[in-house]
Amino acid sequence: MITSSGTLTSPEDVPDEGTGAPAGPTVEDVPTTSTSHRLVVVSAFATSIVCLIGAYFAPRLAVSTMFGLFWLAMIILVGASIWVLFMGRFSDRARLVTLTAASAVTYLPKLFRSYRRPAYLDELLHLGQARLVQRGVLIGHNSQDPTVGYFPLYQLLVVATHDVTRLSLWDSDLFVAGLGHVAIVLAVCVLARQVTGSVRIGATAGLLYAIGPSVLFWLSEASYESVGLPLALFTAYACLRAAGNSRRRWLWVAAVGMIATTSAQPVSGLFLACFLLIVGLSDSYRGGAYRRLGRVPVLLVLGFGSAAVNLVWIAATNWTEIWSYVLPGSSAFTSALSAIAHFANHRSFFQGSGLPAYERYCGEVTLVLVPLALIACFLLYRRGILRPSISEREQVVLRGCFVLGALFVVSYPFDLSPTSLTWVHRSWQLVWVGVCLLFAYLIARVADDTAPRSAAATHWLKAGVVAFVLVTLVGNTSVNAPASYMFAVPYQLGSGAGLVTTDQLDAASWMRLNAPGAVIASDGDTEVVQWAYGGTLSASGAFPTWELTFAGARLGSVAQREVRQYRVGFLVVDKLMYHEPSARGYIYSPQEPHAFHESPLPLESYERLLTASWIRLVYSNPQIAIFKLLPPMQSEPS
Repeated sequence: MITSSGTLTSPEDVPDEGTGAPAGPTVEDVPTTSTSHRLVVVSAFATSIVCLIGAYFAPRLAVSTMFGLFWLAMIILVGASIWVLFMGRFSDRARLVTLTAASAVTYLPKLFRSYRRPAYLDELLHLGQARLVQRGVLIGHNSQDPTVGYFPLYQLLVVATHDVTRLSLWDSDLFVAGLGHVAIVLAVCVLARQVTGSVRIGATAGLLYAIGPSVLFWLSEASYESVGLPLALFTAYACLRAAGNSRRRWLWVAAVGMIATTSAQPVSGLFLACFLLIVGLSDSYRGGAYRRLGRVPVLLVLGFGSAAVNLVWIAATNWTEIWSYVLPGSSAFTSALSAIAHFANHRSFFQGSGLPAYERYCGEVTLVLVPLALIACFLLYRRGILRPSISEREQVVLRGCFVLGALFVVSYPFDLSPTSLTWVHRSWQLVWVGVCLLFAYLIARVADDTAPRSAAATHWLKAGVVAFVLVTLVGNTSVNAPASYMFAVPYQLGSGAGLVTTDQLDAASWMRLNAPGAVIASDGDTEVVQWAYGGTLSASGAFPTWELTFAGARLGSVAQREVRQYRVGFLVVDKLMYHEPSARGYIYSPQEPHAFHESPLPLESYERLLTASWIRLVYSNPQIAIFKLLPPMQSEPS
């Protein structure tokens, strides 16, 4: 294995007490760097933080300057981390401290972006659910997104933090999300360390995960991925320990982890089950390197056990709603295939993007570089030179990582469809775990100074690795995060960011004072703000809100009957829909008649609401109008 000093040893040379996995170096701290080198690293991290503060808080900065400062900060941070993790001859402890510090700094953009109040849909959902937990509602009762209410662990941690620290509920949200963001990176490191026995490779895998897609501006959100995914990864670590260890205590740790992961988030729980099953199948096929508890294929048993825990939880809460959230339906899959073939509505990776040109170029290059690097890893693995000595257990997990890498590449085309976009981006944060472990092996092989090649070749290879990591850093972020996720921008209809505007809060205050608990019909962004701050309930997703707000829709007996059927008391209208097109292509759902039109709704649609006899305007500000719906018991003819 590759030790902290960069030398290669056989995994059998350094036994790992009872783990059955190749072990790391027995001496963790062998300082081979001078104090000046440590000062350089500390100075680089401090410079990165100063650049981030400037990007988010310096007054009157041009947008291009904000982006420039942001990426300068990230490049300095990642560059210094690369040097410590696999270029310089630092101790294992220094590598772990550096990785922890780097993961904390990568959370700062999210903290600076939303330190005052929530900015994204998920954050509003969990903030509202945390308020329900404060009132004693633990499971369910979330009319906006019922799935959030069935997985309460994140909200419980937020409320507990609030009660212990006396921070505000939103500050507690940010605190828990920040801890989760650091924990995800460390969990990848710990998992990779367990597989490889090398702190160097583990820390490199952690850094690569930190710069992966969906990490800087998705996993840093205050949402249940912040807790669910690190729990899943730490539980996977416990499962590997249990499968390679004769001590049964790790089975109990794995069982507790499965239950905790399941109560945190459905996607993370199912990912854990799939990961264990993939590795377990590979293990069984190759003869069972992870069978230490008798002749039982432990990883397969744990994988099926994890799947069973998830399915029982889902069945006990709400099978239909949760399953539709976890997996796209057949119609969405068909629409995605049509979009990929350009037979239906499709998007580009940077459709309507406000990102700088260099970000978009890096994103396009990354879409090519990542598959090529995966192919290189596979070829080196097949030829036996990915690492000079590799244990059977490492091979078992690496084969599972190749499956995850293949899923990552296969998901690319589905990102072109608006109907499958959400599922694609949700999957990236999961399958990237396998990708970064493979790349960590590749980088460790490149950084090996004892490999039979010339010094010039080694320097060029290291330069290529640094360039690859930095381009991937920018490209992965640009593919996943639009400009509105990176910096505060004026709210745009359908952007999904900056949802809590002053006008939305004023309207929510009116609803909380005049109609608490009222059922409202509105677009998804407005509904979640009104639910989180105004205490309203959302009409069923089957309610055809577009019939009330689109030109040519019926406001007669049919619409009145539907309002009575769904018991809708108020229609809350975001008036921006009559002045600008939706950034996501639709206002209510992809199936609405106006979906994917490039023009706003005609203003006469709003004027019809003002003149309808059974619809009364009760509140209005520059963005939001609230209408009281008063359908007569006997509807007039249409």
